[in-house]
Amino acid sequence: MVVVVVVALSLYFYEAEPGNLLNPYKIRVSQVIWTQNGNSLGSSPGFSVKAGSTPTVSYTLTCYPGFFGPNTCSSGSVYIETVGFGVGSTNAPFTWYSGSSRATATVTVKLITPTTAYSGTLIIDLH
Repeated sequence: MVVVVVVALSLYFYEAEPGNLLNPYKIRVSQVIWTQNGNSLGSSPGFSVKAGSTPTVSYTLTCYPGFFGPNTCSSGSVYIETVGFGVGSTNAPFTWYSGSSRATATVTVKLITPTTAYSGTLIIDLH
């Protein structure tokens, strides 16, 4: 029984490990760069997954009140600028309101990764 459990666990971790023989390709994103209409917003942490995986990344946006009070802000639509990546799903575009003080909202993107190896940054533009 112990041998069966050890073999089953070994096979499970072998299959789940990016870069194994069945899928030798790894996606290593050092950081996700977020821009809006080409202007820098900031970055979020990178990730390392098996090629063809669908990781989720997110970024928190801030809406500031306008000169005359509350303001309406828009996330814009999500565009992946890095070749080979795609959008699986997202909660954008959406709007939210600042009220009399700043308000935040989070853009979430489920990515489609390349089926071959990649190492570098990922750029996501909102517009």
